[in-house]
Amino acid sequence: MSRCFLAVLLVLTGCAFRSATVAAPEPLHVTHVAVRAGSNREDTQAAYERTRKMLKTSKRAEAEASVAVDLGKTNDYLGFLSQDGIALWFLVWPMLGGMVTEREHVGVDVVVTSHGRLLRGHGEAEKEGSIYAPAQKRALALALGRAIRDAYAH
Repeated sequence: MSRCFLAVLLVLTGCAFRSATVAAPEPLHVTHVAVRAGSNREDTQAAYERTRKMLKTSKRAEAEASVAVDLGKTNDYLGFLSQDGIALWFLVWPMLGGMVTEREHVGVDVVVTSHGRLLRGHGEAEKEGSIYAPAQKRALALALGRAIRDAYAH
């Protein structure tokens, strides 16, 4: 009985860091995605691919979008494990339970051309993440949604 309860508890707490979905008022054809980040090439590539996935592009869309993503500084709360790996033994269960492992700030600028109009929007977000949902993914989804909402609000 207690093992079943523990398993259910782990599954439920692991889903606490879901990513927001990004919706646009009309189908978009994403023409450009530019990512500015620090020296970490893997973060840049991940942000590029996530942006393309989050904005489902439609070849038949009349609206075209260009996206500029600015990755801020990542706070990796588990960075100390690279020097003291023995501490991982004490963190395994909290990490499986959804413990916050990182925080990231993301800024997004969107330029949309739709029906002869030029729309610009900006969005920023700072989110925490876990092993289940990376902070970059969560912050990028929220900032992208805010930028699109800002562009269509004007």
